[in-house]
Amino acid sequence: MVGSSRFTLSFSFAGIPTIIRPSIWIVLLILGSAGSGPPDLIYSLTFMLLGVLSLLTHEYGHAFCARAFGIRVLNVELGNLGGVTRTEERQNIPRWQNLIFVLAGAGAALVAAAIVGALLGLSVGDTSGGVISALLLPLSPLVPGGWDGIIPLIQPFYQGVSALDPSLHLLQGFSLFTSISVLWSIFNLLPILPLDGGKALVLLSGKARAASFIGMITSSLILVWALSQLMIFTSLIIAWLFYVNWSYYRNLPRES
Repeated sequence: MVGSSRFTLSFSFAGIPTIIRPSIWIVLLILGSAGSGPPDLIYSLTFMLLGVLSLLTHEYGHAFCARAFGIRVLNVELGNLGGVTRTEERQNIPRWQNLIFVLAGAGAALVAAAIVGALLGLSVGDTSGGVISALLLPLSPLVPGGWDGIIPLIQPFYQGVSALDPSLHLLQGFSLFTSISVLWSIFNLLPILPLDGGKALVLLSGKARAASFIGMITSSLILVWALSQLMIFTSLIIAWLFYVNWSYYRNLPRES
């Protein structure tokens, strides 16, 4: 069913009203184009579609967690730079339940990546290799020598999938979905507001202004790294997050 505008998608999944704004398709298409090296429309479109699927998994993780705690879910919406799960007020629930709700999105995306890896690994007789590939391989560029340590563990899995699908389309789709799910989850858990990691820090410390200061420091360090890698679009996103945390820090009252 088409939503309020011509290009806005609106539907219900498991009784959860869901809205997908055109802006999220555009952002993911840009990110996919930036990550594909030479122009590759098929890669960019695949990245966009799997990105939306991964983001929905993340937001439904929040939504189903809220339901488990007896909180009514108003809707799930994807747009601009990510997604949001709107619920009834959660101020009256215990802090630990609020914390689980905040972390449930990243948890759901990581579990989904592991399940996809396990199922694909099961089809080629190497379930553990599939799970390792799904969860650890996306992180290998961030760890010096990480690739060398993972290769022996996943080689049978990749050989099996390559034999199952010589065109490697299945392997490419698997790698894209798991990379988006894992890397977005790790990024979302950084202590930067309004990311889930920043919200969790506020819940754990009870100090929103201090959390916003940590968010400024963290985002500034990432911004320097992103600029050094000439990741222009990513740098713009991180710069916006820095501005958001600076605004919080400037406007929130001092905490004792």
